[in-house]
Amino acid sequence: MSLDGEYTNYYHFDALGSTRLLTNSSGAVTDTYTYDAWGGVSQGGSTVQPYQFVGQLGYYFPIQDENFPLLQLGVRFYDPAQTGRFTQRDVMDDMTNHYWYGNDLPTTLVDPSGLMPFRVPILPLPPFVVPAGQAMCNLYRCFKCDRSQPGWDMTPVPATPRNPHGPRNAVGHCIRACNMTKNCQEECAGMGGPEWYLNGPYEWWNRPPMKRNRDMDIHNNNAGIDCAKKGQDCVQCCMTKYKKGDVTWF
Repeated sequence: MSLDGEYTNYYHFDALGSTRLLTNSSGAVTDTYTYDAWGGVSQGGSTVQPYQFVGQLGYYFPIQDENFPLLQLGVRFYDPAQTGRFTQRDVMDDMTNHYWYGNDLPTTLVDPSGLMPFRVPILPLPPFVVPAGQAMCNLYRCFKCDRSQPGWDMTPVPATPRNPHGPRNAVGHCIRACNMTKNCQEECAGMGGPEWYLNGPYEWWNRPPMKRNRDMDIHNNNAGIDCAKKGQDCVQCCMTKYKKGDVTWF
């Protein structure tokens, strides 16, 4: 980080992606940062810089003014100091609380897009997700691209209220993975988007019945990847696979 072109400071992040230290070119600590659970910050030092709470993932203060204490998280502003809530509702979420941050799990979930929280993959990633060591910026790029890809909204299969993991969900995964492979990158689509990609290492996804749900989604996502690699129309190809029984559900 260069300030006024005079000197350079270096960021040091914790496991969540929050800035903990700034050091100068000599390695000396110039600033320290501590946070409460919601991101309220206490700074030791005088460096003015925007990337503090989860700054590694792009959370930033767009206005360096103590009278504007809001963080920019993608498409929404977040108030870490006073409320621990977003200041705009989540228009893509059908849950009752449109303003909460990180599903009220601020020490384990992050939300750089302002649209969907996910876990930071701090554990070794298992074989069904993208190889361990992939840069966090690649994770975020996949996440942003995933949110823009059509899937269930293009699915010509009617919803089944009593079975949300039924045919519509199965075909939707296939279509979304196909579109992601064409428009993002294959490793983003392979596990069906960031919910597997980022939450995969955690034990919860490996417990029945979630493991069964996970494996089904992976199977249907792989069907969508196959459609994309063959250059076929995503909806038509996935519907053909659905009718043949190659896109499955339980």
